[in-house]
Amino acid sequence: MKRFFAEQTEENFVLFSKEESNHIVRVIRMREGDELIAADGKFDLHCRITEADPMCVRAEILSRTENRANPKADITLYMACSKSDKLELAAQKACELGASAFVPFISKRCVKVPDAKSAEKLAGRLDRIAFEALKQCGRNIPMHTEKPISFRELLSRISETDLVLFAYEAAEESLREAFTEAKGKKIALIVGCEGGFEEKEAEEIVAAGAKQVSLGSRILRAETAAIALMAVASYELGN
Repeated sequence: MKRFFAEQTEENFVLFSKEESNHIVRVIRMREGDELIAADGKFDLHCRITEADPMCVRAEILSRTENRANPKADITLYMACSKSDKLELAAQKACELGASAFVPFISKRCVKVPDAKSAEKLAGRLDRIAFEALKQCGRNIPMHTEKPISFRELLSRISETDLVLFAYEAAEESLREAFTEAKGKKIALIVGCEGGFEEKEAEEIVAAGAKQVSLGSRILRAETAAIALMAVASYELGN
């Protein structure tokens, strides 16, 4: 059954946004009497369309089921700015794998550092990609995305996080060892860009409270490292 995101939920009915309503009526071509699933951030609502208006679809709630695909752990994936297609792929897969947030940041070796206008456009694209991934993977709690933050802001944020794991080529600790006491904690995962981190940056990340972890003996692309780190985190935490 098709899934859509409810903009407003009342006791017995839901309303959909203009964008979702247009998609329901003009793209999917659903009509009054057709049934769908509406996601409200917690439940999957089995609904029947009562008003098929492309500006605002209204549907009657038939039943509620708790969503089992929503993340159980609070994981933020921080990824150094890379080419936009790499960031977009990593954001999409992070959402599918259960990340609560995906945040790009700027480091010294970033090949492409977006200016203010480009940063806003990137944030918009990441938000749209996360929304589409949300619908595809079946979860209904949105993944937070934002425009790139500075390296100093990254250090500030991770210093307030319970467990921070930093993928670094010189690390010796395995991911499995790092996750032994991770359940129930607020977690941050950090991945660099194609050129990695300068030694001073790595030292500052560790000084802010991060643990260096190894992703194995092979050198991975930035987007592969981000996806691998998120996948292992999700598996180890039962996410």
